[in-house]
Amino acid sequence: MWAKGTKYPILNGIPLRTHKDTIKIMANLKQSRTWGVKSASPLVHMNSFNIIEGFCPDYMHCILAGVGKQITKYFINSNNIELYQGYLDNMKFPHQICRISRPLADLRYWKCREWENWILYASLPIFSLTLSQEMIEYWALLVESLYILLTNDITIADLDRVDEMLHLFVYLTEKNFKKKNDDL
Repeated sequence: MWAKGTKYPILNGIPLRTHKDTIKIMANLKQSRTWGVKSASPLVHMNSFNIIEGFCPDYMHCILAGVGKQITKYFINSNNIELYQGYLDNMKFPHQICRISRPLADLRYWKCREWENWILYASLPIFSLTLSQEMIEYWALLVESLYILLTNDITIADLDRVDEMLHLFVYLTEKNFKKKNDDL
């Protein structure tokens, strides 16, 4: 399911990439992607800029068009897409949702707003009709975390809760989806 080379260091203790390691990878790039690096970034030439720690996580690409899309496509496949589409067709959304999702058959064309609406408003009720309780609780960790982080007022207690939920989500992602024959 997961892209080649994707690792979840919570379970198997893979060391996190450092600025120095990444500079070495960029310096040794040939014509193809190496360790997830496509090309050398001009930002490495900026004084005091750490190429690893210098960026904020990108909600749109990492969560909506990343893990949210990837896990949804794992749960929804050609064998069950019509069932899920029937559930989605019968849902009533609040009028504040400005972009109602296109059909599930068009997942690959969805915009990030469609992914956000799916994840926050539709996925949990629909998945609760078909997935095991364990998988519903797993997916709810991400959904609830996003909901809290997107509210206008967040307390320190909220952030602590989100931190715990997202760490558990990452841990369970590796546990639930790691290839059975992967001995790493």
